[in-house]
Amino acid sequence: MVIFLTLDRQTAMSLSSFSIADRQREKNESRLRDEARLAEGDAAAREVGEENGLFSAFDPSRARVVARRIRFQAV
Repeated sequence: MVIFLTLDRQTAMSLSSFSIADRQREKNESRLRDEARLAEGDAAAREVGEENGLFSAFDPSRARVVARRIRFQAV
């Protein structure tokens, strides 16, 4: 299965001005907030893990399969 993601113009423009240093700072701040939430008992480790998971930012209701590729192997 092949999945293509489409970006609107605003998203594409924001990706073109991506700053690695800014992203590293944002990630570090996020980790510190998560650690504080865990220490204070505001969130469980499982909840934080789900929020920070690989696909947590994707909305499945907006996803669609645009192409399928079937491969056959010779025996």
